[in-house]
Amino acid sequence: YTVSGDSVTITSYSGSERDVIVPAAIGTLPVAALAPSVFSGNRRIKSVTISNGVKSIGTEIFSNCAELTEVVLPSSVISIGNQAFMGCTKLAGITIPTGVTSIGYGTFYGCTALAAVQLPDSLTAIGGSSFYSCTRLTSVLIPDSTQTIGENAFAYCIGLTSITIPPSVVSIGNQAFSGASGLLEIRITTSAVFIGDGSFSNCASLASVTIPKGAASIGRYAFAGCSGLTSVVISGSVGSIGDNAFNRCTSLTGITFSDSVEFIGESAFSACTALTNISLPPGISSLGRNVLQGCTGLVSVSIPDGVASIGDDAFTDCSKLADITIPGSVTSIGNRAFWNCTGLTGITIPSSVISIGNEAFWNCAGLTGIILPENVTSIGERAFLQCSSLNAIIIPDSVTSIGAWAFASCNSLARITLPDGVTSIAQAAFSGCSSLVSVSIPGSVSTIEENAFTWCTGLSGISIPEGVTSIGAWAFSGCTGLASVSIADTV
Repeated sequence: YTVSGDSVTITSYSGSERDVIVPAAIGTLPVAALAPSVFSGNRRIKSVTISNGVKSIGTEIFSNCAELTEVVLPSSVISIGNQAFMGCTKLAGITIPTGVTSIGYGTFYGCTALAAVQLPDSLTAIGGSSFYSCTRLTSVLIPDSTQTIGENAFAYCIGLTSITIPPSVVSIGNQAFSGASGLLEIRITTSAVFIGDGSFSNCASLASVTIPKGAASIGRYAFAGCSGLTSVVISGSVGSIGDNAFNRCTSLTGITFSDSVEFIGESAFSACTALTNISLPPGISSLGRNVLQGCTGLVSVSIPDGVASIGDDAFTDCSKLADITIPGSVTSIGNRAFWNCTGLTGITIPSSVISIGNEAFWNCAGLTGIILPENVTSIGERAFLQCSSLNAIIIPDSVTSIGAWAFASCNSLARITLPDGVTSIAQAAFSGCSSLVSVSIPGSVSTIEENAFTWCTGLSGISIPEGVTSIGAWAFSGCTGLASVSIADTV
């Protein structure tokens, strides 16, 4: 031990007793503190009783005491160090004294036998990883004095079945309850709370959640992987829903948004396979990347006026989506936005759209017809690849660029007229269009690239106009029905 002023700090323990009593005094001097790691790694002690008067318990003081089953803390204790009881795998219960205001980082980390803990009304902060992987902890009462719950505080507490967040809490840290797979109910009673990244991710038993008024945002991955979650109500003040917030919530059937939501992040609802209908909030200005990707049960979606862009992969693999109306505010449709939407039979693209991204409608096998608006200037690579039911499309005069493979394997497409602004027919643009019988190539075209019309077996004649200077390799290879070809002298 060491002496400082008129008190003693115990710095080590070398005894062999299994039941240890820390004295109130050594000689005439009171014991005020236990230094860090005093009992750390001791594999013999079973119980420790700390006498009244001790105020401070050091960092890692009982860490990895594998046989420790009981610790009695006196009412005088006001400070407990980080990782104080970490790895005490036989510690079943503990009462934290009233004077303690915070539980430090990793205090009970990995205490797999801990079934009950009494938190004092004086507590203001629950530190990061403080109860991480306390797998037998079935309930915990967070006192009304608590303001913050740290990162991973109750992560992988698989025995927890319900939790109430009191009104005093202003912050729920990242992954605070992540992996608490037995959690059935969360009651968030606070009106102004920050919900951190992954706060409740992989809480597989959680069935419903209401985000209260006062919460400004929902963090990234906040409820990702909550496979039992069926309904979500997002109340009035939430302005932002983070990336992947509800990713892989495979039982989610309904979402109620408040009008306050102005931002929905990437993959926010991706792989929500039970979701059939969704009405997006009116305040959003864009649909982020992958926002509803893999929602294989999605039948209808309402996109509000004001949305300017549909992000890459926004509706990829929404195989039951049959019809969608894109509002007049949208100017761009991203890459793979509707990739593999095999159930899509109709879509209205408004005049505001000026670009259609690469692979935007790839393998929309049910799409029979589409009218592109006059303002579209470019059609991306593979934009309509393998749209096997597409039998009619009108390409407006505004289009100047059609990407490679844009209409390849559209084997129901019978006729195509290219506008005067197009200067080249890209690689494999119409390859495999086996029903194509008529192609009108304008004089503005100077290049027909390789494989442009490969295996267009229904094509019986083609006229290459003046202005074309180059025809690529295999441009008409496999066109077994081709009987007449007219090639201008400019080639």
